[in-house]
Amino acid sequence: MMTLIRKALAIGALVFLGPMLMAAEPPPLETVVAIRTRLARTWSTAPVRLQGQVTFCVAAKGLAFVQDETAGVAFYPRGIAGARQPKFEDTVEITGVPQMREGMLMIMGEGSSKNVALPPAITWPDQSLKIKPRPFNLAAAGEMRVNAELIRANGIVRRLSPLPGGGMLAEMTSPAGRTLAHLPWTEPLENQRQWLNQSADLNGVVVAHADKQLLPDDVDAVIFVPNSGQWQSRPGVMNLVFASPPVTAAQIRHDQPLHNPGRQRVDGTVTALRLPSTLCLRTPDGSMEVSTSQVRQFRVGDKIAVAARALSKHGEFILADGVCRLMDGKAAAAPTPVLIASAQEAERAGHGELVRFVGLVRDNYRYADRGRLLVALEKGGTCSVRWEPPVNPGALSGAALGAQFEFTGICETAKPGHTIEDGTSFTLRPRSNSDLKLVSGAPWWTPRRMARALWILLFFAITAVPGLIFLRWKLWCQQEKIREIERAAASADERQRIAREFHDSLQQELFSASLHVETLREAYNSAPHLLPAMLEETAAMLRHCQVEARNCIWDLRADDEFREGLGLSLQSWLKMRQRLVPDTALHFETQGEEPRLTPDTCLQVLRIAQEAVNNALAHARASRVQVRVKGGAEGLEVLVEDDGAGFNTAAAPAAANGHYGLSMLQERARRIHARVDLRSEKDRGTWVRLVVPHPSRLS
Repeated sequence: MMTLIRKALAIGALVFLGPMLMAAEPPPLETVVAIRTRLARTWSTAPVRLQGQVTFCVAAKGLAFVQDETAGVAFYPRGIAGARQPKFEDTVEITGVPQMREGMLMIMGEGSSKNVALPPAITWPDQSLKIKPRPFNLAAAGEMRVNAELIRANGIVRRLSPLPGGGMLAEMTSPAGRTLAHLPWTEPLENQRQWLNQSADLNGVVVAHADKQLLPDDVDAVIFVPNSGQWQSRPGVMNLVFASPPVTAAQIRHDQPLHNPGRQRVDGTVTALRLPSTLCLRTPDGSMEVSTSQVRQFRVGDKIAVAARALSKHGEFILADGVCRLMDGKAAAAPTPVLIASAQEAERAGHGELVRFVGLVRDNYRYADRGRLLVALEKGGTCSVRWEPPVNPGALSGAALGAQFEFTGICETAKPGHTIEDGTSFTLRPRSNSDLKLVSGAPWWTPRRMARALWILLFFAITAVPGLIFLRWKLWCQQEKIREIERAAASADERQRIAREFHDSLQQELFSASLHVETLREAYNSAPHLLPAMLEETAAMLRHCQVEARNCIWDLRADDEFREGLGLSLQSWLKMRQRLVPDTALHFETQGEEPRLTPDTCLQVLRIAQEAVNNALAHARASRVQVRVKGGAEGLEVLVEDDGAGFNTAAAPAAANGHYGLSMLQERARRIHARVDLRSEKDRGTWVRLVVPHPSRLS
């Protein structure tokens, strides 16, 4: 019975205490590589346990690293329980949960969260590990993405700066990159000055893959050095290089990189500074680019010695990670550029040489604060001029197509048989605005502008021809309307003129003739002896009325000729009169330029000339009548001369002598401010001259 009771109690205790015993069992011991591999397949926050050597631990920074034979991992050391704290080279056993902190895997204590950081459980086992740092090339840190491993490296110390809370941050360079070293101690200032631009060997934990807070973008890796014993400055290395004979650019390009992969000394003159980390160096037999962080310490023209490694970059050798020293304290003298005029001369000058040439801008590309010009050289070849800060766009304000510039800068040639871009043979990089000088502006007849102008002209031609046709049609319509208005106005003016002529001449003469007829009727009974003379006078008046009526009829028929000018109208009238008097010769002659007279003045002049000719034909029995019209600056002169019987000028105004029209001549002349001169002798003809002043003199 007692045996059964004991068995029952044992089974109950096993059932009740079994889970507790199983929960207290620690996780299995794993290597760092096994933990990383398992977490890479399936992420888990289950506790892990590993054993390794502490390679770095600074509790104040909250960062420590442990490494076994396979790899290393970070852990959180701040707040570890117990009097003993982990230190460099301690062998520890760590139990905790994996978390991603600052972009890398870390072992944290159970209960840690995003905002709460707890340390893992740490014990010190009896056995110890001895992890040796492995040689590491800092140039490969960014590519290998190595984290938390103890390495041995070498670099050039470029800058030292204090860290908050103590320690120093050393900026180091290698031929292929930039590294930061965290040093948990502080050196005296004298030692720090001696370290600058000197070689240093160090052992530390490398981090090449982390967040920006720990690993900035412009840094390839961060190395955490455990203590001062893992750091060794080696100034003698640089001193040996600078004490060696210098090599030239030609030797580096053809021989040295194959036989001497270490640092070499190169002496030369600085021809260009390209911030932040490149300068161009002219040696006795060529130029080279130098990659160094000391660019801001020198000026163009300084003579310097460079200790650097020669590396091939895009087919050209450059001096990488250069340590530079000023050779003398003399003031820098501006280097003289090599003058070139063709692509072949640029190739002979060599890559990295300071050159100068004059060329025409063929194309212009701009991208924000940088751009590129395609330039044609004087003796053949094209060049790509690339500008970027500190060159600003203001220096290229006149770089229109076809403009001529004088360019100075660093020449970058292509490999033999190759072109750089756009068919160009080499690239030029100006150093500042002063390297770009405008020689002559772009002509207005550049091909692009000519093509643009032709397209604009073609567009306007296509769009303007229909418009011009429409405007021409509208203009023709307007002209037709104007002609109709002018014809209507001319007809109205002509009607008014003829009406005025009838009123001023024919109507008055008919009225005078009617009065004479009334007088004849009264004289028939009272004075019969006066009838013959009065009949002759009445007949003369009627003949004159006939002439005036004929002139008015001629005016109606010759309206267009009258508008063409006085001379043409008078000549046309003489031709008409010639047909009526075939026995008398009528001659017409013009001299000089006829002044522009008003229509009324022309009409009165025409009537005076007609009256003089009619008098010669009716009374003088002339065989020849000469009419001469002479124009000039003084005005217009009309002369009517015949070879008829003539008469006594003293009795000319007397109507009884039959020359009734002479009074009309004087009256018409007074209307137009003209003067009529009459000269006649018995049997020697008559001479009538009309002088009309120039319109400008009348005004």
